[in-house]
Amino acid sequence: MRRNLSVIAILSLLVSLAATGYGQGKISGELKKWHKVTLDFVGPTSSETATPNPFTDYRLDVMFKNGAQSFVVPGYFAADGNAANTSADSGNVWRVHFAPNATGEWTYRVSFRTGKNVAVGGTTGASAGFMDGATGAFQVGPTDKKGRDLRGKGLLQYVGKHHLRFAETGEYFLKCGADAPENFLAYADFDGDFKSDGQKDNLVKTWGPHVKDWRPGDPTWKDDKGKGIIGAINYLAAKGMNVFSFLTMNIEGDDRNVFPYTEYTERYRMDCSKLDQWAIVLEHGNNIGMYLHFKTSEAENQRLLDNGDTGPQRKLYYRELIARFGHNLALNWNLGEEIGSWGNHNGQNTAQKVAMAQYFADHDPYKHHIVIHNGENHFDLLGDASALTGFSLQTNRPDFQEVHDRTLDYITRSVKAGKPWVVACDEPGDATHALLTDDEDPAHDNARKNALWGNIMAGGAGVEWYFGYQHPHSDLTCQDYRSRDRMWDQCRIALNFFQAYQIPFWNMSAKDERSPSGDWILTGDGVTLAFLRTGGQCEIHLPSGAHAYGWFNPRTGDGMTALLDAGTVEGGAVTKFTAPDDQDWVLYLTKGALPQSSAPSAKPRDEGGPVAPQAFVFDFDATTAQAVFEEVDGVVAFEAEHYAKQSRTEIRKWYKTTADHTPDVQPDPDPNHAAGASGGAYLEILPDTRKDHSEKLITGRNFSNEPGQLGVLYYPVYFNNAGRYYVWIRICCTGSEDNGLHVGLDGKWPESGQRMQWVGQHGQWQWDSKQRTAEVHTGVRHQIWLDVEKPGLHTVMVSMREDGFEIDKILLTQQEKMPIPTDSGPAERVKQ
Repeated sequence: MRRNLSVIAILSLLVSLAATGYGQGKISGELKKWHKVTLDFVGPTSSETATPNPFTDYRLDVMFKNGAQSFVVPGYFAADGNAANTSADSGNVWRVHFAPNATGEWTYRVSFRTGKNVAVGGTTGASAGFMDGATGAFQVGPTDKKGRDLRGKGLLQYVGKHHLRFAETGEYFLKCGADAPENFLAYADFDGDFKSDGQKDNLVKTWGPHVKDWRPGDPTWKDDKGKGIIGAINYLAAKGMNVFSFLTMNIEGDDRNVFPYTEYTERYRMDCSKLDQWAIVLEHGNNIGMYLHFKTSEAENQRLLDNGDTGPQRKLYYRELIARFGHNLALNWNLGEEIGSWGNHNGQNTAQKVAMAQYFADHDPYKHHIVIHNGENHFDLLGDASALTGFSLQTNRPDFQEVHDRTLDYITRSVKAGKPWVVACDEPGDATHALLTDDEDPAHDNARKNALWGNIMAGGAGVEWYFGYQHPHSDLTCQDYRSRDRMWDQCRIALNFFQAYQIPFWNMSAKDERSPSGDWILTGDGVTLAFLRTGGQCEIHLPSGAHAYGWFNPRTGDGMTALLDAGTVEGGAVTKFTAPDDQDWVLYLTKGALPQSSAPSAKPRDEGGPVAPQAFVFDFDATTAQAVFEEVDGVVAFEAEHYAKQSRTEIRKWYKTTADHTPDVQPDPDPNHAAGASGGAYLEILPDTRKDHSEKLITGRNFSNEPGQLGVLYYPVYFNNAGRYYVWIRICCTGSEDNGLHVGLDGKWPESGQRMQWVGQHGQWQWDSKQRTAEVHTGVRHQIWLDVEKPGLHTVMVSMREDGFEIDKILLTQQEKMPIPTDSGPAERVKQ
């Protein structure tokens, strides 16, 4: 017995010595301001099923200090430290994530305690040894991120206004994006038996349509898993959206496949590998500019944990969310979807709702935005009654007409209660219909007018879109965000408008009473906006003095680079304005001169007058090309960026764009569309000075109806078969004046290759083969072809018709009425 005790003592000493060697922890990550810093500690070996329970019976906290400020950040059991890739459920790695808000030296001190329920109870516990009491320091430099990456913007904070603000840039946030599907995280590539536990397994997603939107360099796990869900986020970001929503627990809910636990009936043990995989997805969103809407509960499970109280089960759940995901810079904690007693739901009471909000307020070191979603109105939580900083609004009319008044009601009540709430409409519409697919409602007029602009014009923080149950790609079944592609375009137009004219929406408030004609009025900081839902005449009470005005089209974005039909009026009475037509319009008014738009094409560019056509000289020798594409069985395809030569580049030139490289050529009003491009790259002809009809057409500069004049590309192709080849091209257009092209062969530009035309869905990669005619400006399909008179080496040519054109891939086929491809098309074939 004594010998055994000696062995145990020696082993204990060795463990202690080993722990001392790792006591300060391993620091990883980019040591820069706002970037994630990770500390890994070697602690006690444990597992998801171990006793003591590593999730409840150990508590890891690290205090980080920089000057006078300090943050206590919770940590978590991380299994082997690489569980996302190994699926490990055991190990000795204990982890903390931190996003430093300042440069310079940061010091830290570790607290590692043990005891029954020490992580979720009131006890302080006892020292757990290992890294308990360890200290360390590290240096943090400035961030190097720009653009959409939130690490360049800083923490998104509640600052006592109706909009959140980024700490680094001071920029205020207006959101648009996807509220659906609520089961976003019910994903087949995540670990866990939720896929086969008999709980709504048919609703598990693959996100297959978005695999093509994954880009080289994007994260995956287990070699190649995760491409579909990562691609889905990429697609939304590429469309200009900045938010997506997801439930983190829907046990007993509509889907039942999303929960952090090891299994459906568990409440105290977390699935380490699944949560690490969630973290990869959510951090990728953070890094490409996406606000993360955590919906922590569903109506059906609001009393699932601790019967609605904030007891050990709920505290553990919230603690794990904060520890694993709280370092992300833009997010909100939503206490729950449709919380309250309604229908057959036994809702939580006021005290329970207050306790939930207070837990996040007390334990989240970053003080992220806290909201609740209405089953009930939650007026009992206004002001100092709770730690809430905002509201997640749901409405129930299919035409979205409640959004404006409901948003304004919550904003007004919150101001009267002494704490302005940030009020977003996160489920506009009703459960049955809400935002329909493009196929069912291509224009989305009600959604745009009543919901999107209805919320914004009430002083709201923006909109997330819900997809109704009785339609394709619903709130539970959606796997393709392209189903609402046209609505994303209209959201982007709204966001870009406020940015282009630097409209101070955060200091503006709704003053609808100033419009006798019943139009919506938003005013403040010397700027007034009026939103006319049906055009016509608008009446506004204006202060005395001269006011400049101009019009903006929220449907098309016309007026983005310069407001339309601008003029001046004298205030001091009711002033009347007449909209350009009977559709919805935004009227911009200000004292003094109208602002210059920051949209790129608004920059002055003196290009001179029209340029007369010049004779096209064909001097390309295909035999000198390094690579030749080959036609086989009547088909040949090649990537646009793989051209052999480019000519006629003095006025316009084709530039390659990838996810990591956007050409520095201005003006270029379009966003980067590398997401979804075949091969991850495409060509755009720049500069782009004419995106819509409001900008001047200059023949020979930004437009050429004569082929071979501007930006000619050359592609050597070996044809094994002579005959007629119908030309299809995969393109992305974002306006009505960047969707035309010419094609030719061997130095000639036949009539059958001139005036290729696309209409389709703006901002989306699409194949087509249409020719614009005098009778049909939108183009006639199957009327674009090139005749190859004999087999052998030939040169296919492309030249600009309209600047800003984006081209991804070219396909020639002898099949006259080929079905429109729905993917990136046939693979490129190079002749050996």
